[in-house]
Amino acid sequence: MKKGHRYFLKFSNWILATLLTLFGVACSSDDEPAPAEYGTPYAKFTVKGKVTGPNGEAIPGIEVKGKSQFSGPSEPGSNEDLTDNNGNYTILAPIMGKEAFKVFFEDIDGEENGFYKTDSIEVKSSQIELTGKDGWFEGEGEMTLNISLKEKEIIVDPSEEEEE
Repeated sequence: MKKGHRYFLKFSNWILATLLTLFGVACSSDDEPAPAEYGTPYAKFTVKGKVTGPNGEAIPGIEVKGKSQFSGPSEPGSNEDLTDNNGNYTILAPIMGKEAFKVFFEDIDGEENGFYKTDSIEVKSSQIELTGKDGWFEGEGEMTLNISLKEKEIIVDPSEEEEE
């Protein structure tokens, strides 16, 4: 009878431990309770840089946008900027987990500063050095990302020149 009782207790302990593991209940011998952490890990990441033309001249009026795979509506202006007169920009790029994000550069001012092709650069999480990590909050980081945009070839319709 003792032997059967001992097997029954071992089997029931095994079943109980398996069920607790499956349902995510963890046992700990620490005196301090574990902090409750919810949500997706994220980091505040600033991207700064300069946009230049093929000859190294600064290009003002270029729209710069940061977009990740999971980007949704965010604060207006937080992940987009226009380059200033010196071609400089600053955007906040949201990083969640280990994902990468892209920074897009688009000429939106028309012929005011010339015509430039739209370009983008992908930034991988392995390129980012974060500081101040704390639990699910993975910290803050900053990166300088300079780019040289190529000029667009503008095709002029000969019939428009004849009308003038």
